[in-house]
Amino acid sequence: MKIGIKKKIVIWYTVWMAVLCAILLYTVFLSSDFLLSSDIQEDLVEAVMDARKDYIGSDGRKMDFFDDGIFLMVCSADGSVERGDEPSGFPLLAYSGGKIEKISSGMFDWYVYDSPMEEGSFIRGAYPIASMSRFFSSAFIAALILLPIAVFLAAMGGYFITKRALRPMERMVETANSIANGTDLSKRMDIEKAGYEIKELADTFDLMLSRLELSFKRERQFTSDASHELRTPVAVIRAHAEYALSHSNEESTREALTEIIDQVDRMARLIEQMLALARADGGSQELRFEQIDLGELAQIAIASLKGKADEYGVSLFFEGDEGVVAKVDETMMTRLFINLIDNGICYNRKGGFVKVSVSPCKEGVSICVWDNGIGMPPDATKRIWDRFYQVDPSRSRKGSSGLGLTMVQWIASAHNGSCSVESVEGLGSRFTVVIKG
Repeated sequence: MKIGIKKKIVIWYTVWMAVLCAILLYTVFLSSDFLLSSDIQEDLVEAVMDARKDYIGSDGRKMDFFDDGIFLMVCSADGSVERGDEPSGFPLLAYSGGKIEKISSGMFDWYVYDSPMEEGSFIRGAYPIASMSRFFSSAFIAALILLPIAVFLAAMGGYFITKRALRPMERMVETANSIANGTDLSKRMDIEKAGYEIKELADTFDLMLSRLELSFKRERQFTSDASHELRTPVAVIRAHAEYALSHSNEESTREALTEIIDQVDRMARLIEQMLALARADGGSQELRFEQIDLGELAQIAIASLKGKADEYGVSLFFEGDEGVVAKVDETMMTRLFINLIDNGICYNRKGGFVKVSVSPCKEGVSICVWDNGIGMPPDATKRIWDRFYQVDPSRSRKGSSGLGLTMVQWIASAHNGSCSVESVEGLGSRFTVVIKG
């Protein structure tokens, strides 16, 4: 499973935050334990010395036996308590020698400090370490609750910061995808509020797109201009060839002129298709949508190609439903039918057939054109939509231009539709166009 940069940054940030918080917590507990122990020992010594001062100053009449958690006692030389409240379970201890000691008694540990008086007696102070343990236990529980919350908040903060930092990159991806899925090279990244590195990357992309757009515009303009310029000489050649044909009696000359006229017609169709594609690429091809009976349109296209089909020995059939209406451009849709049927005729064999069907479907209207011609290999089905691509020009009847299926794909796309092909080499092909209603 691939993990995006955003998630990687957040995970890395979260893990390190957790590790740092754990290290910080451990360090704080160690230092707090040391500092708290030192403070308690100082308080213990101070409490014992204050009690000794009060006891001696009042001749034993005045003394507090409990001071802020510290037990204070007057003990004899053997450690037995003469005055004060001895804690439950506290052991009998002799004089500690004026040093702070840590002793264990049953379930409790104690800090003990003794301060001597006359006649062998002494003032003893005892502080239960269990109080410290309770403090640290409470602090530890609070840390266990607060630490995950802090890490979670840090992770969320890191996520939103990262998301905001990478938002320009997401916009760049969206723009690049929209350009890749369409034909509009005029779009730009247009990143203003972003870091220096991202803005520099966006500006570089914009510069590259500007150069690509200029290159494509020049190519389209050249195609359009060339198509326009070629139409006139082709028309002149055809006119002269027809005139010569009408005034010639020699069979060889007539055959040559007929071939010239056929080739001129083919060149004229090629020029018209190039010009139409150039207009389509440039966005200047206007479409006029209206409700059209596609079945009727298909039969008109079949009728227009019947002569060519009879010449090649190919039968044409219409097997569609009647009254299937869709909102389309009549001229473009007629060209779609003609191109698909003509393709089936050109790549067929004598005695073959081309069938056309028009029927409603879930998405809108389905147009199918299939034949039992020569078919094509599987690797060619993806390339047949490319301009000037022909699977095997030598096997077609009077070789096609290689632009017919490109026009079919563009017309389907212009009608918010799609086209696909299924083919088996040697058995024929089936083209399907879906026009969304």
